[in-house]
Amino acid sequence: MKSFMKHYKFESSIIFFELLFQNLLLLGSTLITMYMAKLVMEGDLRGILICSAGIMILYLILHLLFWSYDVHLTKVIAKINQAMRENLNHQMLSKSVEQLKKGDSGEYLSWYINDLKEAEEKGIRNFYDAIDEIIKLVLGIIVLGAINWRLLLCTLITTGMVYVLSHRFGNDVKQESEKVSAIWEKFTKAVKEQIGGVRVLKYFGYQDRFQRQIEGESKELEKQRYIYVKTQGKATLKIRGINSVASFVNNMVLFGMCALRVIPAEIFFGGGNLINQVKNSILTLSELRVAMDGARPYFEKINRMAEETEKKKELPMINNEIEFRNLSFAYSEKPVFENLNLKFKVGGKYGIIGKSGSGKTTLLKILLGQLTSYSGELLFDGVDAAVYDTESFYRQMAYIEQNVFLFHTTIRENITLGAEFQKEELEEALRNSALYEDLKSFPQGLDTDVGENGDCLSGGQKQRVAVARALIHKRNILVVDEGTSALDKINAKKIETALLKSKDVTLLFVSHHLEEKDMQKYTNVYCLGEKVAQ
Repeated sequence: MKSFMKHYKFESSIIFFELLFQNLLLLGSTLITMYMAKLVMEGDLRGILICSAGIMILYLILHLLFWSYDVHLTKVIAKINQAMRENLNHQMLSKSVEQLKKGDSGEYLSWYINDLKEAEEKGIRNFYDAIDEIIKLVLGIIVLGAINWRLLLCTLITTGMVYVLSHRFGNDVKQESEKVSAIWEKFTKAVKEQIGGVRVLKYFGYQDRFQRQIEGESKELEKQRYIYVKTQGKATLKIRGINSVASFVNNMVLFGMCALRVIPAEIFFGGGNLINQVKNSILTLSELRVAMDGARPYFEKINRMAEETEKKKELPMINNEIEFRNLSFAYSEKPVFENLNLKFKVGGKYGIIGKSGSGKTTLLKILLGQLTSYSGELLFDGVDAAVYDTESFYRQMAYIEQNVFLFHTTIRENITLGAEFQKEELEEALRNSALYEDLKSFPQGLDTDVGENGDCLSGGQKQRVAVARALIHKRNILVVDEGTSALDKINAKKIETALLKSKDVTLLFVSHHLEEKDMQKYTNVYCLGEKVAQ
């Protein structure tokens, strides 16, 4: 949290002066009240009316300041929240494709929703509340000192004890807060999974499983939240118990000093307020410190730096060939392929065929840098791929997966990804992906919304959008993994023909099978373990 407050120190300074002005006016109303007590004892009606009018004016100004402060604080917190989201964005973007695949989107979703919410409520807002209490504390100390130093000393000793003892109650709260953060991630993952599979459950009549799973995770979450609130409540109760004893001592001292005429009797009316102001500020600061301990795990997660990895060099433009030399790979102890040797010349068109489970997708993942625990070599122009940054592979390769992801936006945005292209470039990509004719059936053409993950499109249309996306971004190497599996035979043939005609593209086309007559159109067709055609 410290880094965010430091970054927005100017905005925090303005908030500080707003709070200072508010508290000076509140202090002014307390001092006027003390003076009014004297006027009451003297029977000065005119003075009482003037002081009452003064207090009313002060409170009208204060209400205006309170409104202005709330508006300004909301804007500052919005900026800090945005900065925290940028930190999370950086963490997400710094992860490799392989790390993202191993992670769970439910956990990442929890970062952006629950963790940010808890960081704001337990951390940021409590921080500014703490500034308010510190100002109240300092002003109260100054005025009490001006009235009588003994009264101030007694107040500081008793309330200081409260603050010191409260430091013993924060660790348990922090530990329980960490558990709540972890259980929120688990709950978010579970809900995401159940929502994603609710249609399957309905198809087979297992709606009760949806209820049971979410109910079970919800109970676990609420149980941990209850433990956290209970732990925080115990800490607060202990602090308030100690504070009650301190309040009793302070009031007895104030009453005694007034009774013995050490200080004027009218001080009893406002002096009690000042003592309570100092005491309550220290008490509130103690409670805020405990609460902010609960926010620490969330800020640690938000501020977590990306894992440091050895910086590797960018993959240079591949000019000649890609080669797999004596490549072997296994999942656990189950081998996928052994001593595989394949070559792909730049500009060539290659088919890769084989039965399900033969390792076609695994081979592509190794090529794309998503799997690195293989033996043998992957060579780019004769240089081992291990020396290059795997993230740079995607700057030359476009990958069309079996399961196409589309953003909840228009067809145009899903193809261009927000980049600017000429109308002719876009039309060429649409024609070569066999998507051009389909646009006539869409209500708004390219500007038709595809729905969540493309639910408004058929499986074939989604894959054609993915092909158009790959073509328009003009990567040198196009890797198609069963990319036309959801297309009808005619459209699949159109796409295959268009890709084979693209002179500047190196094509790796993965399929369960290719017809004998189509194999002749490829530079080479490989079956994992044997060469099918030359």
